Amino acid sequence: MSQMQRLLLIANTSTASKAYSLAKEAGATGGTILYGEGTSQNQLLKLLGFDDVRKEILLILAPQKKAASIAEELADKLELSKPGQGILALQSVINCYGMKELSDCKSCEGEKVQSKYILINVIVDQELSREVIDTATLAGARGATIMQGRGAGTQITQSIFNIPIMPEKDIILMLMTEEGSQPIIDAILNKIGIDKPGKGIIFTQPVDSVYGMSE
Repeated sequence: MSQMQRLLLIANTSTASKAYSLAKEAGATGGTILYGEGTSQNQLLKLLGFDDVRKEILLILAPQKKAASIAEELADKLELSKPGQGILALQSVINCYGMKELSDCKSCEGEKVQSKYILINVIVDQELSREVIDTATLAGARGATIMQGRGAGTQITQSIFNIPIMPEKDIILMLMTEEGSQPIIDAILNKIGIDKPGKGIIFTQPVDSVYGMSE
């Protein structure tokens, strides 16, 4: 079985469709495009062109050998080496189900990935998003991408005219170096109290390699 990887591209609007076409030409079998908002309070990043708040997120699954070549093709054609063009991360996948083309793909059992970068995922109610981002920025985060979602917990806390309303959620993604990620997580835990029931959740994912992110 071959090892699987996920390509996660975060770029400005009108980029994901082009990136998907390039990925298909390079051997990708499918992909998903999501929409979100980017945020950065770093003035230097704004000067470099990362102040566009509208973002597109492209997700692609591919075998490791193809994933690396697809990533290199996207990095080259999208000029990710230039500031403000986007960020592309490669992440290992444990198992894959639901795609016939990838049914024989699985990561190597027991293999430990040494990651220089970490993807921080924070899921909170929308009214807490700004506080999370401000806290993360003060702790060293260079920017974040926000995707909107909806909670699906067992307890529904609000209703309007006896109609239950599910709380709206924000999914906040922050890509950081491994050593820089823990201060951000600690700051959010202390400021938001996110480890208390109902406050939200933080989880991290290792990143195998990154394109378009300077040191």
